[in-house]
Amino acid sequence: MKTSELRQAFLHYFERQGHRRVASSAVIGPADDPTVMWTNSGMIQFKDVFLGKENRDYRRATTSQKCLRAGGKHNDLDQVGFTARHHTFFEMLGNFSFGDYFKADAIRFAWEFVTGPLDQGCLALDPDKLWITVFEGADGVPADTEAEEMWKAAGVRPDRIMRFGKKDNFWQMGDTGPCGPCSEMHFDRGAHLPGDATPNGEGDRVMEIWNLVFMQYERDAKGVLTPLPKPSIDTGMGLERTASILQGVDTNYEIDLFEPIFNAIWKAAKVNPEDRREHANRTASQVIADHIRAATFMCYDGVVPSNEGRGYVLRKIVRRALRFGRKLGIEGLFFADLAPAVFEAMGDQYPELLAEMGRIQKSLHREEQQFSQTLSTGLKLLEASDISAGTLAGSDIFRLYDTYGFPVDLVEDWCRERGIAADLAGFQQELAAQRARARAAMKAHDLRLAGDLAVLADFPPTRFTGYDHLESQAHVVALFDAKHQRVQQLSGEGYVLLDRTPFYAQSGGQVGDTGQLRFEGGHAEVLDCTAPAQKRHLHQVKVTGTLMENTAVNALVHPIRRRRVRAHHTATHLLHAALREVLGTHVKQAGSVVDENRLRFDFTHFAPLEPGQIAEIERLASRQALRSVGAGPRVLDGALRRHPRGQLRRDRRGEDRLRGRGERRCAAHRGRGRRDGPGAAAGRRGHDPRPQPPGEHGPRGPARSAGDQGPAHRPARARLEGGEAQGRQQRRRRRAGGAGEGPHPGHRLRGGPGGQCPARAHGPGPHPARQRGHRPRLQGCRRQGGGPGLGIFRSALRCRRTLQGHAPCSERPGRREEGLGAGRRQPSGRPARGLRRPARRPVTRPGSRPEGPRPRRT
Repeated sequence: MKTSELRQAFLHYFERQGHRRVASSAVIGPADDPTVMWTNSGMIQFKDVFLGKENRDYRRATTSQKCLRAGGKHNDLDQVGFTARHHTFFEMLGNFSFGDYFKADAIRFAWEFVTGPLDQGCLALDPDKLWITVFEGADGVPADTEAEEMWKAAGVRPDRIMRFGKKDNFWQMGDTGPCGPCSEMHFDRGAHLPGDATPNGEGDRVMEIWNLVFMQYERDAKGVLTPLPKPSIDTGMGLERTASILQGVDTNYEIDLFEPIFNAIWKAAKVNPEDRREHANRTASQVIADHIRAATFMCYDGVVPSNEGRGYVLRKIVRRALRFGRKLGIEGLFFADLAPAVFEAMGDQYPELLAEMGRIQKSLHREEQQFSQTLSTGLKLLEASDISAGTLAGSDIFRLYDTYGFPVDLVEDWCRERGIAADLAGFQQELAAQRARARAAMKAHDLRLAGDLAVLADFPPTRFTGYDHLESQAHVVALFDAKHQRVQQLSGEGYVLLDRTPFYAQSGGQVGDTGQLRFEGGHAEVLDCTAPAQKRHLHQVKVTGTLMENTAVNALVHPIRRRRVRAHHTATHLLHAALREVLGTHVKQAGSVVDENRLRFDFTHFAPLEPGQIAEIERLASRQALRSVGAGPRVLDGALRRHPRGQLRRDRRGEDRLRGRGERRCAAHRGRGRRDGPGAAAGRRGHDPRPQPPGEHGPRGPARSAGDQGPAHRPARARLEGGEAQGRQQRRRRRAGGAGEGPHPGHRLRGGPGGQCPARAHGPGPHPARQRGHRPRLQGCRRQGGGPGLGIFRSALRCRRTLQGHAPCSERPGRREEGLGAGRRQPSGRPARGLRRPARRPVTRPGSRPEGPRPRRT
């Protein structure tokens, strides 16, 4: 029976028994479970189901699970290649019951599938070669006589059942939680193999093929076992081990699943066919065959070689395989070229590998290329080392590690193969001395907050209101001076702790908010906001006047800066999505910096980006930015609209002015040409929907009411486009060369047909969105620096309109994709929709304004 046929036979059998076939999960552990680095058994994806944290619409399941054991409690890495059955990567067949059936049915299913006839989809193994083990009892847990009697009832001879202790036949998920006895099935492969003739002995003669776990207890922190109300079943059968028995071979590496991989290895190796069975060559080839399977699936599931975590395990596996490749005489790069052989062997079960094969090979090739020179140098130095005393000195190991970057675990493998000892204690001493020298030479930088700030944890948590409001009434809870010492009153620079705040504290790479704290008798400029203690927002301030504890303050966030930071925060998500689409789903965020001027996004990838990839990433991110799809942060838009701008705008010459020079919003964002959102109708009438301070007028007299919609009121739009002087300049330029058009309705461009964005966000020159259909041009604006097209991405994000969830011009119905100049006309004879008609003198109504030329305002 082929391995693929065995896999399908198992799954089909349990489907006939009412089990749901569930796809294999990734080889990496669940993202929400930091205790599990790798999926080392079939039950990992059902862990929350067994714990009662998750409910599914089925109570029986069967899987063929990809597993990896290369670290932690289950680490088979050192045995791989040297034994007949150990692997880093393997498949585990399993059937599971979540409070449905228990021991009797699990034992019956297992015995029937293993010994039943082939024509009924079973394996037809000889019962006289099978051994069964059960729990003999220990630590107050009774022997599992119940399971023993059930095995006998299923057809097992009493003399083929053996009892073992807690080490072999009791399973528990952790120090606390579900646990219970287990029952194992072993197969005697014959006297021609070395080893004991009974289970759990030495050698490979009797091999475990299936383990049935009976989860029937709950262990608490005191070690007390309580019977579970709904006992469950978790079983696992080794696919490769069972296949070796069915195919009559002595090791797992001789089954059909490994044939394509060995063929690829021998093509690259400089070993004669008659020498391939020699022990050293066979061991080396088995290590490589196992490791290429593990590395291929690890890369597919998003692991990238690195110096920590899962990436370090992958790097260790790749480098170990490369060293054994040298033992086969392979001098060049070869490991990445073996990955297609894995697909050839396992593509019927995992066809998704083919789509990611290019990325997998690139990742492996780069790691192999980086380590190749290090490996050659390190092996030469090892061969030249003095091992006459039977020990490799710790100083030599440290020199290889510190100077050449040669891994210590490879040194251990090299020593083990030659039967000599590695002086690891001496290596650790050398390493400690080197670290001490580094600390002495390094200038100390204590970045921790000092002084009385440790008392922050004693205060109640700060209530954050910044998601809904940019202004909040609050009380001062504590004050600290510039040296972080607790004070009762503060003047000048220091720190303020409030009971509630709209200021976002620096977190996750995003900078803290700035703004003002206003109080009776003075005010304070908020320079930064941090959270040195959890949920305690500390405001770095510069106080004008004297601020005292328990003072009531009015906290106001700088709205323009918050909006810019928010735009760059959104941009990180757009960039992350574009990176994953272009480079692959293995890309993970590894850090970021988000402030009002820029963003920096760190991510994991196995190679530098190519120019074509950069251009494609920019195109995808820019396209999404220009689409202006509404997102969660629109909640903050409402907060900004409710913010009392009128009050802030009254203080035009004082310290309270929060709106910086040049921060005027573009005409379309204030309502002109706006077709959705609050204030749309008023904007089309030329009415400014913002609250106006007393005595403030438009460029041509007092603003009229919303009901006055006469043509005489139309010139007030100039005020919406940046003030009286700018309005006059725009009218003169329109008369000279017509009106340009921006990336959204009503967005006026200065300078005639080649106009510029009034928000000056896109730099000098033509607006980068003035292309056919407003598609971004990668050779566009470069004011912000970076590669081709990066400027258009940033500019689009800084354009106020595109951040508010409104569609660009190219998505509006009736918009022509060509002829965007002011003089173009549609076939109907009317001006193109959205373009402003040539300026003309308005017709006045009787009594609305005196006849004759308008007086010039002074």
